[in-house]
Amino acid sequence: MRAAKLDPSRGYLPSLLSKEPVSLASLDCIFIRKEPPFDEEYVNSMQLLALIRQKIFILNDPVGILSCGEKLCGLAFKKLCPESLVTNDPKIAQNFILSIKGRVVLKPLDNKGGTGVLSVFSKDKTLRAVLNRSTQEGRKKILIQRFIPHQKTGDKRILILNGDIIGAFIEKRLRVILEQI
Repeated sequence: MRAAKLDPSRGYLPSLLSKEPVSLASLDCIFIRKEPPFDEEYVNSMQLLALIRQKIFILNDPVGILSCGEKLCGLAFKKLCPESLVTNDPKIAQNFILSIKGRVVLKPLDNKGGTGVLSVFSKDKTLRAVLNRSTQEGRKKILIQRFIPHQKTGDKRILILNGDIIGAFIEKRLRVILEQI
């Protein structure tokens, strides 16, 4: 746990982790921000927080977080997403990529910051080997999407409250730009 420190001109600033256990019931508010990987410890933490959500204000509902993974949630907005497939089957993945006839991006579902993300072309001779490795021989699901060229400007996030988009930001290193939509 970290206490939040807000500087209106620079956003939330890094703070130290608590060295002592803290009673969650003593807090004014909880804002969940856990970096991937989303492993068993993460799932257990969300389930525990769900047990107290009626007793303390939790800004981002742990049940909502569990039901809407970062990589998969965007698929609910098909009009805004490139062609996409989630699979752990290398042959199905290969057929999908061949149908794209171009460049695609392979994304593990549980990493962050581009870790494990690969870009391949449908005509790559090593495509099958790359897919076998990315899916860990069919044991791990990946998200495959048509590659969309763009200039990298930072990590993009959309803020949604009660189903309404209330803002978006692009994070560039330590500077945060906030713009209303």
